[in-house]
Amino acid sequence: MLYLITGVSGSGKSEYAENLAVRLSSGAPLYYAATMEPYGAEGQARIARHHKLRAGKGFRTIECYRNIARIVDEIGREQCCDAVILLECMSNLLANEMFAAESAAARTDMSGAASDMSGAASHAARQKDNRAWCGGQQPESQETDGISSRLLSEICCILRQCKHLIIVTNDIFSDGIVYMPETQAYMRELGRLNRQLADMAGEAVEVVYGIPMRIPAGNAISHEKNDAME
Repeated sequence: MLYLITGVSGSGKSEYAENLAVRLSSGAPLYYAATMEPYGAEGQARIARHHKLRAGKGFRTIECYRNIARIVDEIGREQCCDAVILLECMSNLLANEMFAAESAAARTDMSGAASDMSGAASHAARQKDNRAWCGGQQPESQETDGISSRLLSEICCILRQCKHLIIVTNDIFSDGIVYMPETQAYMRELGRLNRQLADMAGEAVEVVYGIPMRIPAGNAISHEKNDAME
């Protein structure tokens, strides 16, 4: 079964997702698929905090920044059948995929809507944004559509072969700031992925101030400002 957990930064969604995974496992193999690349002091601090949260809960960590279908091979197909996998998080994974080819020099964290992206991805987005504002070409929608389709295909592949898959994603759509074109493209794509994952999920939960709020089937999961961005 697929579970989707969302919330703003600092909402408590990670802790909720981890505790859910532990409850669902009932002694079965428990895996944490980490998608955040360790760039920058803030990124390192965030990773350390998540390590502390998971301590003693029985997770085996798999570092997987791109091409997440390999998670099944790392676990082993036979053992994967009984496994509970927590993937955290979709926003970092999408950023890694969209900006993987960009320069990794002078990586710093970007504030605002992209604060949940890794330092590497946020720096790459900023580089592309600068080119876009200076007349550079924006990415073709077919390119981002292809990334989303592949990610969904990989998620379906994992889901078919494990007992439970829990995906953490982020609500980065509520600050009301108008971002540069490349960041807007990233936000639109994350919003689409969130909606598609919510449709696929057996259960979708938004965590608000540490309180889980179940999202009824058929309701949009994200609060993206489509009219402003499209």
